[in-house]
Amino acid sequence: MSSPTGLLLLFTVCSVLSLQARADDVLRIMLEEPVAGEIHGGVGNLRGWAVATDGIDKIEIMIDGVYAFDAPYGGARGDVGSAFPEVANASESGFSLAYAYSNLSPGSHTISAVAHTLEGDTQTSSATFETVRFKQSFISGADAVDLAATSCTVAGDEISASNALIGGDRYDMVLDWRTAEQGFEIIKVVEDVNAVSVDNDSDSDTADDNAATWQPPANVEWIEYNFNVTDTFCDDPEGFCAGWLENASQECKDNYQLGGSPQNTQTRLQYESCVDEMVFKPYISSVADRTTTPLTDAQRSNAATLQSAGWDQPVSQAVQFRVAADIPTPIVEASKEGMLAAIDLLGNYGPLRVYLVGNDLDLADELANDFCDYNYRPDEKSRCLADQGESIREMAYIYPGGNGFQQSSWNLAPPVQSFVHNPYADENNQHSVAEGELVSDKIVNAHEYFHVYQGAHNIHRGADDLSFGWSTTRWVEEGAAVYFEQFISARLGWQTEQVVKNRVVNDLKAMKSFAARFPDISIRDVDTSAQTSRLLSYCGELCIGALQYEFGHIAFRYLEAKTSQDAVLFNYWDEYTHLGWAEAFNKVFGQSVAEFYTEFETFLLLSVEEQLPILGIDDYEP
Repeated sequence: MSSPTGLLLLFTVCSVLSLQARADDVLRIMLEEPVAGEIHGGVGNLRGWAVATDGIDKIEIMIDGVYAFDAPYGGARGDVGSAFPEVANASESGFSLAYAYSNLSPGSHTISAVAHTLEGDTQTSSATFETVRFKQSFISGADAVDLAATSCTVAGDEISASNALIGGDRYDMVLDWRTAEQGFEIIKVVEDVNAVSVDNDSDSDTADDNAATWQPPANVEWIEYNFNVTDTFCDDPEGFCAGWLENASQECKDNYQLGGSPQNTQTRLQYESCVDEMVFKPYISSVADRTTTPLTDAQRSNAATLQSAGWDQPVSQAVQFRVAADIPTPIVEASKEGMLAAIDLLGNYGPLRVYLVGNDLDLADELANDFCDYNYRPDEKSRCLADQGESIREMAYIYPGGNGFQQSSWNLAPPVQSFVHNPYADENNQHSVAEGELVSDKIVNAHEYFHVYQGAHNIHRGADDLSFGWSTTRWVEEGAAVYFEQFISARLGWQTEQVVKNRVVNDLKAMKSFAARFPDISIRDVDTSAQTSRLLSYCGELCIGALQYEFGHIAFRYLEAKTSQDAVLFNYWDEYTHLGWAEAFNKVFGQSVAEFYTEFETFLLLSVEEQLPILGIDDYEP
């Protein structure tokens, strides 16, 4: 789900109604690349800008919360100088460098840029994004790439390449056209799972049985680090849960450090990609009580208030669009098409107001004021303008585009929902009407409306963080939204059936690669906040991202094959309103969540060729 987390910049004191911030209280920083929510790989840009009345002393770069290096500062930025004419040296406020995203492990990462003023004040801008990479972080040599046995398929603006030999390993890849780069960028890399093989022939239904039959790859050099000091993560008497594969580099062995000290964390971040040269022993999941927690009085009260306001029912009021006049008509039409198509299929929940932000600052100012008036009480408007309102303004004149966030103001009387979207614009802040970008606008709007739909069915709000069954688990929330975007995209012809099938196949292959390196980790391991935190401490964000999207998407494809599209899209969410996500799962899909996990994990042991017919794909041709 899109989020304003990477977009929101906090200000010491700001003037929200003028076109430029006053020079006597300016401290601003914007990280422009990596782009939040995008996929990055290889060597690319890390850039942005920062201005301060007191002057900028340095720009620190943090990677996943750990200091990495200082960025060179002082590059020419005429656009920033025009936006802040009263700030000295604003036209020389850029920072930029080449950064090897391939040094990061595949999955979700956050890079933050921290501006330090000469007076000691700081301001931070962050972006959370996904990375893809090959097994080796840098591939060189005249014979390093061999495409003689590679087969390709083309659909829309995507190219799928299978069986490519790169750096001695075989991969399947997906390339997508990127207007900003004026070229194709690799957005998915799936390694041949035979490179890291595990015994998947067991027909047992439990992780314990899988662990008993699991065999590691040959010649693993187990790392003498005890994971099991405070908890039991793997079945090893010494707690040696991770090891180096036979072809692991000496550089990784010498420098990758396990442990919780600041130095260990720092070096582990610097050599994060070394995880790809490791294998883990079967993960021992924590025991979770999957009994839905009784409702509290506060939850019952919130539910009664929301139901009396019609929060969980379709409304007669049509969705309202607030559109900046400078957005090209094809983009407006594509965005509306995606939103209205989702509403037509799922029902009109709200009241909903959609804001499409363009590149004109005056128009963005008007949208920011409208947004804050609509979503907040009058006494909260100034805070909104300095927070989400400022983010809307920045979308217009600095941020490169492709951003958005959804807002559920459920505690208002009456409650309302909103979605803010800034369609893609290139690094010169010019919108693109390329066909691939228009399709993406449709899909993004449909995906985000599904989150509006989910939110409307969540009436028992205010659950304690330790409760179970009311706030949807990560794989349910994101997996269902991915399932819906793919479903509606195929149904309405936004993407070809081949592209949608390719997505299923690529996700299945990615899951097998994941399971080979992290055996016995599954969606059952992120049901509660305690489980999620435990898993993060074991294998990091890489695990969580895969479980949310690839595993979640395929889980809902599997549930559809067992029941129906209506069960996944309608019946389940109707029951969720009153029963919570876990009890609704039991009622609609005919089995408990725990029973489903066992069945789904057995399905994952099958080959891709065996899995596709079960998912209703009988005629797949790569």
